[in-house]
Amino acid sequence: MQPEKRINKNLVREILLVSILGVFIVFSFIVFTKENKARIIHQNESYVQDATVQTAKKISGLLSVAKERMEVIAYLYGEALEAPNPDMKRLAELQEMSSFDYMEYVNQDGIKMTAAGETSDVSGQEYYMEGIKGNSGMIVDFHSKDGETQVNFYAPVRYEGEIVGVLNGVYREERMKNILSAEFFETAAKNYLCLSDGTVIYSCGDDNAPENMLVRFPDTMRVSDEVYEEIKGVFREHTSLGYRYEGTQGTGNAYLTGLSTCDWMLIQTFPSGVTSSMISASNSVGVELEIKLIVSFAVYIACLLFWNWKQKKKLVGEKREMSQIVGGVTRLFQRFVYVDLEKNTYQYIKGMGHGVTEEGSCVDLVGYFTPKYRKEGEDGTDMNRVISKTYIREKLTEDTPYLQYEYQIEEDEPRWENMSILCVDRKDGVASSVLLAIQDVTALKENEFRNRKALKDAFEAADEANRAKSDFLSRMSHDIRTPMNAIMGMTAVAAMHIDDKERLTDCLNKITLSSRHLLALINDVLDMSKIESGKVTLSEEDFDMPKAVESLLAIIHPQVEAKNQTLKVNVANLTHEEVTGDSLRLQQVFVNIMGNAVKFTPEGGTIVFSISEKPSHIQGFGCYEFVFEDTGIGMEQEYLEKIFEPFSRAEGASRKIEGTGLGMPIARNIVRMMNGDIRVESKLGVGSKFTVQVYLKLRNVEEEDVECLKELHVLVADDEQDACESACELLNSIGMCADGVLSGGEAVERVVDAHENAEDYAVVILDWKMPDKNGIETAREIRKELGEEVPIIILSAYDWSAIEQSAREAGVNAFIAKPLFKSRLLYVLKSVVGNTKEEKISEIEEFGEHDYSGKRVLLAEDNELNIEIAVELLSCTGIEVEKAYNGQEAVEKMLNSPEHYFDLVFMDIQMPVKNGYEAVEEIRAAERADLKNVPIIAMSADAFSDDIRKCMRVGMNDHVAKPIELSKLLEVLEKWLG
Repeated sequence: MQPEKRINKNLVREILLVSILGVFIVFSFIVFTKENKARIIHQNESYVQDATVQTAKKISGLLSVAKERMEVIAYLYGEALEAPNPDMKRLAELQEMSSFDYMEYVNQDGIKMTAAGETSDVSGQEYYMEGIKGNSGMIVDFHSKDGETQVNFYAPVRYEGEIVGVLNGVYREERMKNILSAEFFETAAKNYLCLSDGTVIYSCGDDNAPENMLVRFPDTMRVSDEVYEEIKGVFREHTSLGYRYEGTQGTGNAYLTGLSTCDWMLIQTFPSGVTSSMISASNSVGVELEIKLIVSFAVYIACLLFWNWKQKKKLVGEKREMSQIVGGVTRLFQRFVYVDLEKNTYQYIKGMGHGVTEEGSCVDLVGYFTPKYRKEGEDGTDMNRVISKTYIREKLTEDTPYLQYEYQIEEDEPRWENMSILCVDRKDGVASSVLLAIQDVTALKENEFRNRKALKDAFEAADEANRAKSDFLSRMSHDIRTPMNAIMGMTAVAAMHIDDKERLTDCLNKITLSSRHLLALINDVLDMSKIESGKVTLSEEDFDMPKAVESLLAIIHPQVEAKNQTLKVNVANLTHEEVTGDSLRLQQVFVNIMGNAVKFTPEGGTIVFSISEKPSHIQGFGCYEFVFEDTGIGMEQEYLEKIFEPFSRAEGASRKIEGTGLGMPIARNIVRMMNGDIRVESKLGVGSKFTVQVYLKLRNVEEEDVECLKELHVLVADDEQDACESACELLNSIGMCADGVLSGGEAVERVVDAHENAEDYAVVILDWKMPDKNGIETAREIRKELGEEVPIIILSAYDWSAIEQSAREAGVNAFIAKPLFKSRLLYVLKSVVGNTKEEKISEIEEFGEHDYSGKRVLLAEDNELNIEIAVELLSCTGIEVEKAYNGQEAVEKMLNSPEHYFDLVFMDIQMPVKNGYEAVEEIRAAERADLKNVPIIAMSADAFSDDIRKCMRVGMNDHVAKPIELSKLLEVLEKWLG
């Protein structure tokens, strides 16, 4: 071959090789920029998530502290009052000292007063209506007097225990927006603080923010329909979500999360412009490199064409240019290995590893890689196979221009590398030479592992939460069956005494008490936010201790009798019976503890319930101690240390007994909210003792007139010495002279002796169950000796209905239940000694005594049974009821009726055609003054605080929850028709 042809052939070969390298570099750059963009966007997801979580914590902390501060300030302000009138000077001082932008005082009439002397009527404001009821909290005012959105923190002000006004602290819009604002790399982010229904409270960085994020998402933050549905779900469930959006300058990141202290949601964005800038900046290095390479290739090819006749110089120049190219590409790939599959040889072009020669046979290359690398994947492919000639030619077909593999390097520090196998030359369609380009991807792999682990942890956490909820609901049967058992039992008793009005009324009252307890349990189960967060709010209502204990015993007695157990109830030093507090929550604690005592005590065992009043260190509050003792299976010391942990249960015998594992943690939480605590003592195989101490607000109750009982001689017979002594002490404390004996026989002897000495007892009190003679037998003997002169009272901790007839025949005048409370004892004593008897009236009888004849009510309800119940109740007060079976029919009846035709409207919420909210909005929008002012009362099973607030927002005046409580219904009727 002539030299000129040989040179031209070499020239063509060189140009072809350079072109292949150029294509490879361009391809590698495209892959790099694509992966680089994905990496930066993923990195920014972490940035915006961390920033959003921190901002949410900051806002949650600010709101929580503000609410607590307002309650403390209101308390201090009330304590400082010398009269029920406002102290504006003190208000100005508190405003100066507080962290609020300004403070307001609202008196009982709804007149707002500021430290500057300004006044206005805010009686219609929600914060005033809630505060005057004794509630404290936080509310957003979208239409403040300053024309800006403000956050109000309110709390009631009490003077000598009575609410005299409401104190309101305000955070202005500027303060909240300063907290909400954020920047990423000196670029302001678009952030939004919203209510749970999507209403935007505050926004930063977006002058055209929508009023509601769930109605219209910002035009500058486009998301797919699927992502938008996910966002709606997160709003509903009050959870968190990271997502991407398409902004005006490309892809951006955003994170949505709920605040921990309220139902608000926070959306924080990472600007798409910043993301684009970061991607551009990161890619600029690659662009610069590619430009240099293209220029280098052009110069190189020009040199080849210009100096092709100088072979030597051309070869020298080619080597020099190739070194420059490989040196630039090193920024993307650390090592290049050229492998000739035909000759089974390799040559390191750049970045030769330790322990390997620059060139050699493929066998040597495989021998170098095999002990240090392993393939990641499930197919078990190892390096010995990956870089073998057979495998490469099999996989690197004409349709597959390159192969990629990731390997972990097993050296001093584990690293990951990505190997790209690019086909350089083919013969007959089969790869004859390849280029191995190796890149260190350790950082990318570590990030991938972190993300994978985070996803796995999130999945496990969600799975664990689902299991916990399922476990909770599956175990809930115990707590629900306890009051249900009492309801069914009392229903059966009522059926057996259908003609005995007094006994029937007593059964119905006990059924009502148990039903209310059951309703409280159901509300706790349905309100999952309370279960998950452990947050429970206490109500303040007047109640008396005897009724609370009676309700507890009515629920527990059927279980005790079913297991043939002995229940002893003792009362000591109980001076104040009338208190204010949350009786249902207190009963929930007692039912849980006593229910466990019954459950874990074998048949024939004993349970002792003791009540006493201790000295109190809190002014205006009484310290009450309740002790529950049993002779049950007991607990090990190891379990006692974790008894208050959620879902904890003792091992051993108790594992066969169902329970939620949440009762004791919830009980302690409630007790601690009452400034008290629970102590537990237990010994395995012996029994347990739970001591509950709480502080309850005392009520000012007039002293009972006991003049007719003073100096009267009383005999008490009870085989339990503690109970006997306690009864005597109570009788002596009201001015009577009490003697105690421990058996029926002694009682008969004492009564006879006193009669013979002309010192007859005015009253004899006998315990029903005594070992030698029971109360009925003792009463029969006393009547035989003395006749009908002395009144006899039977004292019992059990249901006396079964013995009432025989007791009356034996001469018993009255019955009184254990434990002995002062008020109950006085009532019975005065009825048998003072000849005064107060007729008991049931709740339904009291309801029926009210007369609203001439009043007309519209009842909007779609359920026939609910209609029948409501009509029956309302009709017994003389009210004329008209019915509407859906919201549209209710609207038509109101619009087509004469003015002032209806005096009141009861509106169900969930109805067909048109729901209650829509119906009320349409009625209020009518051009009639009477329809704008007619009282509309929600009568709905949607009974949580959010539901009630929504009713008020659409124009309703009050709320009655289903199932209907007669006391609440009567309160509403008196308020709006009275």
